[in-house]
Formats: sequence, C-alpha cells, structure tokens
Amino acid sequence: MSHQFAIYVSDFIIKESEIVITNPDFYRRIVNVLRLKIGDGLVIFNNSYSYNCTVKEINKKVILQLLETNKISYLEPKLNIIIGLLKKEDFEQAICNATIIGAYSIKPILTERIHRNWWSDKYLQRLENIMVSAAEQSKNFALPKLYPPIKLTDCLNKLSENTLVCDPIGEPLYKKLAEKDKFTDLSLIIGPEGGFSGEEEQLLVNLSKIALTPTILKSVDAVLVAGGVIRNVL
Repeated sequence: MSHQFAIYVSDFIIKESEIVITNPDFYRRIVNVLRLKIGDGLVIFNNSYSYNCTVKEINKKVILQLLETNKISYLEPKLNIIIGLLKKEDFEQAICNATIIGAYSIKPILTERIHRNWWSDKYLQRLENIMVSAAEQSKNFALPKLYPPIKLTDCLNKLSENTLVCDPIGEPLYKKLAEKDKFTDLSLIIGPEGGFSGEEEQLLVNLSKIALTPTILKSVDAVLVAGGVIRNVL
C-alpha cells in the first residue's frame, strides 16, 4: 500500500463527486513539492471533514475525484494538555507533539519559573500552521484547540475530575490509567522548564502525580511520552 499524502485545504468546491481547488499554493505544492500525477491518491481535510481522493486533472486548477468523505472526530479519551509556557522553540515543538498524539486542547499556563512570557496574538498564525503540518504528517486531522496562557491558579479552578500531574516521583502512568474502566476525558499537567516552585507544588498537592520514566524528561518530550502511553493503554 503506497504512502498517501494529506493536505489541509480551507477553500474548495465540491461538485457531485469532484473537488475543485483553484488555490495557486495548493497547485504548486502538489506539482512542485509532492510531484503528484493523475491517478495518485490524496487526502485533503479541513476543520470538519477529510476527503479521500485521487488526482483527476491538473491544469492551473486541480480537480480531485472524491472517493470517500469522513467526519473528523477527536480521539477518545479527549486529552487536554496543560503545560507551562516554554521557550518559543520548545513550545512550538510541544504543540506539534500534542497534535501528533491527538490532543483535544492545549492550554499554556503562566508559572513562576517560565523563561519569559513571549505570547502574542501575532504568533497565532505560525502556531496554527505548525499544528496543521503535524496533522498532515500524523494523519490526525482533528486540530487541538489552542488557548492563550492563563495563570496556574486560574487554571486550577477549571480542572476536570480526571487530572494528572507529571512528576518523576509519582506513580507509573500505566498503573494510574488501569484504575478506571473508561476515561471520557483526561487532563495532563506538565510543568515549565524549571519545574514548579514550592508554593505551586502546594497548589497541586491534592492532584494525582504520575511518572513517565525513571529519568527526568524535558517538558516538550513529556508531551509525546505521556500522550503515547495514554493512546497505547486506552
């Protein structure tokens, strides 16, 4: 079975069993980058549906033969990633990892030991593009909901019943997941690069602590490891 590319497309026209795309960037991508030819398979998706297609015509505009339409849904359990606002480069990798493992939401938190609060609305388009690229690569087409940063104290007032805190001295994650027959949602708190302060640790004292490995992971790596275990076990 040959590899099939997936591309996020927000603007197209569906005519019976054909999809017509006139976006010049899309044309350049499939011709110059992906080098697709007539008859090649392709998946396109937007925020609601994914479409399995084959390339029917390439002539400035692209016409795809529609084979199958699938409604996009989030993986179960719905996984909420609550993470300290990391340095910009690490945060970008963290949201990429969160998309790959099928996170439902990403909620950055402001804590005492964050490097600096660099967040600005001007970065939103870049962050969304990173999530789209991760969705195309992983074939997880449900893009996480990305929220602006809030203070840890404000976040703790809105936690779901099933909330776990990543901590090297906690109980192994797989054991904690085995305690319940079924999770419908799960929130995972991951600290910033410097960890939580003593005062912040006290705020988290009543929450369940889980360990991912016997070693200390970077926050950005914890997203991928924790998400992988959760998706594997549940």
